[in-house]
Amino acid sequence: MADISLLLGGGASVSAGRFVLKVSKDRLQALLFPKDDLGIKPEERQALFTEIQANGVINGILPEPQPQADGSFCVANGQAPQNGKNGHLQPHVRPAMVRTPKESSGGQGHIDLREHGNISNVAQDQLLLEKIPPTAGVPGKDVLGNDIAAKPGKDMKFKIGPGAYLSEDGLKVYAKANGKFAMVDGKASVFEEHVVRDDVDMSVGNVTFGGASLVVEGAVQAGFHVKCRGNISVGKGVLSAVVMAGGNLTIRGGIVAEEAKAMAKGDMDIDFVENIHTIDCGGELVINDFLVLGRHIRTGKNLKAVQGKGIVAGGECLVGGSLYVKELGSDDGVDTKIVVGVDRDFEQRKEQTEKDLAMWSERLNETLKNINALQKIKKEATGKLDEDHERLLKKMNEAMPRIMDKVNALQETQAEIEAELERRVTECVYVYDRLFPGVSVKIGPAIRVFNEEDTQVVVHFDQSSRQIHLRKMTSEELGALTDPTPQA
Repeated sequence: MADISLLLGGGASVSAGRFVLKVSKDRLQALLFPKDDLGIKPEERQALFTEIQANGVINGILPEPQPQADGSFCVANGQAPQNGKNGHLQPHVRPAMVRTPKESSGGQGHIDLREHGNISNVAQDQLLLEKIPPTAGVPGKDVLGNDIAAKPGKDMKFKIGPGAYLSEDGLKVYAKANGKFAMVDGKASVFEEHVVRDDVDMSVGNVTFGGASLVVEGAVQAGFHVKCRGNISVGKGVLSAVVMAGGNLTIRGGIVAEEAKAMAKGDMDIDFVENIHTIDCGGELVINDFLVLGRHIRTGKNLKAVQGKGIVAGGECLVGGSLYVKELGSDDGVDTKIVVGVDRDFEQRKEQTEKDLAMWSERLNETLKNINALQKIKKEATGKLDEDHERLLKKMNEAMPRIMDKVNALQETQAEIEAELERRVTECVYVYDRLFPGVSVKIGPAIRVFNEEDTQVVVHFDQSSRQIHLRKMTSEELGALTDPTPQA
């Protein structure tokens, strides 16, 4: 076997000195350099390759010598090692990338990420990131048959920020709560609050946040949507926009314009409301100044307007609890419709039941009518019907019990609703200052339209007469103006 240093240096002479065999510096290639122009003859290839192997080139020998650009011939290629891959983080959710957050006035845990609408919403226990460990790599082998070690990949260390937690093996990062996912200084973090420092406008776009709290320090401009799974606070009003909260909703500065809509599953606290399309409140609605010309005002519990002007005038209010107000209606007699004791879900259920009962009752009547008609025809035809009529009669007789069961079930549901309605007639309208003409109040089955002005009165349902009556407030009720509570 030839000296390896010879192969790596000046080379080894082979084929009676016609070629010089050299190995590349990295030992991954063996080359033949010819000393004449005769090339490699087919009949001498076998002997040549035997001599190459005898000189130590034993791995990766090619079946045919490959001509190279410099006139040499490659006769063997080794296998280069495949170095290992470094450890890295694989995102399962695209995060917002943030350098240094600033704490808002809320204190610890309240972070303003200044994302300009770049919110990556995640759910509690959702997988955010996964650490992929480094790999060892694949070793190679040179043309001399020696193993070449692969360089292993480097491991990586990473830290998590607030709102995130690691799996037991330390390889996966999960969200602790619903919120927004961001990489803050390289740390996976989930924040339950999102703050918009200015207006929601073209520079921000629509905002949809899945966390516990969304704060808009400016206004929500016309045409934009703001939605949050939790609470929403707006600092400077809502203009012809849509605001939807899964929790409570607070609007400082009020909400105005015909296309404006405010919806919340929890309570609402609004400075003023003027000429808007919808307020849909699942809890208690508090108005700090006035509510005028609200077309669809619904609240699941009490509606309180006893601060500031304390006015409710114009439009229609569907109040699940009682109404507490300084002034109800206006001196120009604008139509103001008030329904108390009925929340939106109950009203919808009541309306849907009435609609379904009317439809199924009509179907029952039509089915009875058709069965009677077919039976009459059958009797007149001496007990025989043609095949089509006989099939139709059979189909109607089979459907009849199901239709009757449906009607009976709906009648029972309607009876339950009526009973519930009777239990809700204890809700009242408390007017701490003036009740104006043009106001209509519905409590339970009764409706009353007021044609004269009155002051400091309670509108209530009288069980004995089954009508809506008016009485003067007691001193205790007047004393509760600053913090009205339901009366017995």
